[in-house]
Amino acid sequence: MYNIPTCHQGCTGDAEPLSFSWAYEDIKEVHLRWFQLRDNALEIFLINGHTLLLTFESTKVRDQVHQSVLSTELPNLLEYRNLHALTQLWSSGQITNFEYLTHLNKHAGRSFNDLMQYPVMPFVLSDYTSEMLNLTDLQVYRNLAKPIAVQSKEKEDRYVHNYKVSYHSKHKIISS
Repeated sequence: MYNIPTCHQGCTGDAEPLSFSWAYEDIKEVHLRWFQLRDNALEIFLINGHTLLLTFESTKVRDQVHQSVLSTELPNLLEYRNLHALTQLWSSGQITNFEYLTHLNKHAGRSFNDLMQYPVMPFVLSDYTSEMLNLTDLQVYRNLAKPIAVQSKEKEDRYVHNYKVSYHSKHKIISS
């Protein structure tokens, strides 16, 4: 695949436009993306670990390029569309926690190439002060069923109290 941007995208003065190329067999993943709040980008992951976030003037042009790329033979293309299969790979230890979370973020449209869509990684530990952690002790990990702001009983009680106060205050104003 070969790309030469139009002059208004890649030219500065008398300089040649920036261009780049890669072989189709180097493509590992292709995802539709948003960029700067517009549905106009395509993210291409290469087998060497590099990624390219390509933005286009419109969704239509992006979709045409996407279809063109997918219509070629891509021997190394990985398909992680099936989240259940991805979860099975993770739970059986075939992929790491980081790989699993990275793939989940990709499915959610997140990218390391766009700060507005940057991946989300959960805080899994509850102890960030000890010099040594016993990772077999369940007390070291936070309760992932609860938001990070209500990990302790006292914080949860405070949020419940604040909610009740604001709820009653709101209804007093409305009924007045």
